[in-house]
Amino acid sequence: KKAEEEAAAAKKKAEMEATVAAKKKAAEEHLAAVRRAEKEAAAKIAKQEAALLRAEQEEAAAIAAEIDVLEKSNFPPKEAERRRAALAQRLQKFRLAMEEAARELTETRRAIEENISNLKAKSKLTKDDKNDR
Repeated sequence: KKAEEEAAAAKKKAEMEATVAAKKKAAEEHLAAVRRAEKEAAAKIAKQEAALLRAEQEEAAAIAAEIDVLEKSNFPPKEAERRRAALAQRLQKFRLAMEEAARELTETRRAIEENISNLKAKSKLTKDDKNDR
């Protein structure tokens, strides 16, 4: 009878160790997923920021070239004023587009940070489960 009890205790211990090992492996995989998500998020944000900066620089250069043409040419006053107005409108449109792009980037950042925070919270819950035992 004692041998049966020892065998049952050994079996129970082995099962617990297997459960702990499985939970540890799952937690490690989850942590790796969180780290991957953080790296991907950083790369996505950097890519968006670079694209935004490129677009801003290209448009600013194009507008500067238009201003230069306008200043160096001898357009009749009405034509010069029409071009100035068109340029001012283009500049305003560009500013609004940049503000919108910046808002979208901020929203993307916020969503990514929230997602990562949720992943970390889930990871913390896994750790708390272990501590409860």
